[in-house]
Amino acid sequence: MLLIKACNEEREAPANLLTRQWQVVSMRRPHSNSQQYPVGRYILAFQPGNRLTYKLDVNTCTGNYAVNGPGKLKLNILGCTEICCDSDISRVIKVLLPHMDTYTIQDDILTLNGTGQIKLKRVK
Repeated sequence: MLLIKACNEEREAPANLLTRQWQVVSMRRPHSNSQQYPVGRYILAFQPGNRLTYKLDVNTCTGNYAVNGPGKLKLNILGCTEICCDSDISRVIKVLLPHMDTYTIQDDILTLNGTGQIKLKRVK
């Protein structure tokens, strides 16, 4: 049964593999060699219809995305709630997201690259 599921996932179009929830596990700022590991639970959800949401500490951002070819991605953050007090790292990730233009998925890890890098793990 697991083998059948794994084979079906491999045949699934790469863009469809994005349509899940992903938790940020690390990020690297532009022009930095060191990774930062957030202590909060920051979730990026790619939804059908090319919509996305990003859950910060308190606030939530919405936007859209487009897959422009194999491994090519365009992310737009359209707006965020402004309730209160998100951490610096969650705000940095929000600023980095629109600058990510390529992605790879290996096992349950999504890596976004562009100006900096964001690594995410699939939420099951």
